Amino acid sequence: MKKQVPYATKYEIDENNHIYHNGRKLKPSYKNNEPYVNLYCDNGSRRYLKVAKVSEDTFVGGQYLTSEQITESLGAKAIPYWPRYAITDYGAVFCVDPPKRGKGANECFMVKQRYIRETPYVTLHDFSGDRKTLKVDDLMKATWNY
Repeated sequence: MKKQVPYATKYEIDENNHIYHNGRKLKPSYKNNEPYVNLYCDNGSRRYLKVAKVSEDTFVGGQYLTSEQITESLGAKAIPYWPRYAITDYGAVFCVDPPKRGKGANECFMVKQRYIRETPYVTLHDFSGDRKTLKVDDLMKATWNY
């Protein structure tokens, strides 16, 4: 069963993650052993996407968190001095004011943590584009008074 890709209606995807354009199967390219395809979206943009993401968007619905869901449902609070970000009481950091361009534009997302000597760190970006790597524990103390 093929299903139409929601944001690129000239393309279809089947349950085996094969993508078709005008009935012809596209050959994916591979990056880090993950299949990717180039799609021309309905808005005229060309996007290089992971096949798994296209499948998720098509079959699952591609639901993304909104800033209201992050603050209300997850109970996250805004991080002092970092208004673009919110943190939950268990240490998950979210970008609630996402960038307007680039990867993940206009979509709220959870910030990846990296560990240095078993201590979790996140890299936060301010509105001017400057970034700073901070301990998650320090952000928890500043936000939740732990």
